[in-house]
Amino acid sequence: MVVLYIIGAGSSRNYDKCVSPVPDLKPPINRDFFKMAKKIIDYYDMSHMYGPVDNLDHLMGELNRLYGHGQSQSDTTVLDDDRLNLEAVMTHFYLKSGILDADLPQALRASSLRTQTLNELLAYTLAESLMGPVCTKHIVLSERMEKGDVVWNFNYDLLMDNALYATKKLTDSGYVIRVDYTFVNGNWEKTRDDPSDVTLLKLHGSLNWLKCANCGLMLLLRNMKSVPALWTVIRDLPMETIQCPKCSSVKRVGLQRIIVPPSLVKSYGELQIRYLWKYAYSLTDIDRLVVIGFRFSEQDPELEMLLRTMVQKGHIAADVPIHIVNPRPKVVEKRFHSIFYRSEITNEPPGSFFRE
Repeated sequence: MVVLYIIGAGSSRNYDKCVSPVPDLKPPINRDFFKMAKKIIDYYDMSHMYGPVDNLDHLMGELNRLYGHGQSQSDTTVLDDDRLNLEAVMTHFYLKSGILDADLPQALRASSLRTQTLNELLAYTLAESLMGPVCTKHIVLSERMEKGDVVWNFNYDLLMDNALYATKKLTDSGYVIRVDYTFVNGNWEKTRDDPSDVTLLKLHGSLNWLKCANCGLMLLLRNMKSVPALWTVIRDLPMETIQCPKCSSVKRVGLQRIIVPPSLVKSYGELQIRYLWKYAYSLTDIDRLVVIGFRFSEQDPELEMLLRTMVQKGHIAADVPIHIVNPRPKVVEKRFHSIFYRSEITNEPPGSFFRE
């Protein structure tokens, strides 16, 4: 029996092993992302032009002006404004870049620079809030998975990745994308093509995937001796160690994260990301769906398109059994039932599903 697991942001929210010194920090979700980012920015005094996130001071200045908090480029009060959420702010800058700034030279599109800064702030905030040992709940989930199972993970983080590695059910080839080199315990190694029991499709990209814009190499960061140390590398991409093994490009000058920004207007221009969606579409013989921490909102039209097309083409049966793990499953059930109209859908609270 092949099980398809669909994993959303709710599966990361409850991570409770974080070792960050930042007080009251939790893994962010859309509505409180900026509140969590503020805790980190204030603790490390990052809101200046020489901080670890490029152009964060310019982003702060623009947010203050947009939301009526003055002109300051260092005052972070605006980040506690309940009007801000990550998708809305990211969408604002994407639309402004594509409409109002479209006729400007790329170098003068300030809104485009803001999205780059937001991407880096997102990576920094996730890495800081998830910095800790392997998640025990994800270990429980990994141990449930059998050879041949497939995961569609819509999170950028590595909680599922690390658990699958720890239980020896994932290898580098399990990501499916082409990877040329893997950074393992301080050194670059040619990526090995060992078979993987579980296939992990990260359809919105991953914080440990990098692409060199100068020479085209695809790079993977993983398997540090300490998981918190891995998170530190992913957060900072230190230029003295994380250099392209072919052309020596570094962060800011060539190395780029491969993530689909959390905007209502998502971009799927990266070839590797499009390949993952096509690979997901090609799957057949799925015997069961397990949906964990995924709200399936109106902002997920890509997933609805994929699932409806797979049912239409007979890749997944319209009566496939579906199990939903969610504290509030009714809305999720309704969305899935609109696609899988003959399915029996069951649900379970996370506390029961992840019981160790």
